Amino acid sequence: MPQANAVVSPAPTQVRLQFNEQVELPFSKVKLVDEKGAVVEPSKKVLDAANPKVLVATVPALHSGAYRVQWSTVTRDGHKVKGEFAFRVK
Repeated sequence: MPQANAVVSPAPTQVRLQFNEQVELPFSKVKLVDEKGAVVEPSKKVLDAANPKVLVATVPALHSGAYRVQWSTVTRDGHKVKGEFAFRVK
């Protein structure tokens, strides 16, 4: 969350990434890139207490515009995975 290509209002305070397997928090990275190319680093990353397959990144206040979420992690079984998706704040 937010979903890929979503237009959201208000701006999200978290990015939640759901995986098929439990992820290793120390090897997990999440960053947002705004439409000007500026990197917005999350202030905190945690695994969801109720579901260790969900990585939660707390993000600072986001202004209106387009963002790309870029992430990478290592699953419990050692697989490295990465990806990205976009969303827009109305």
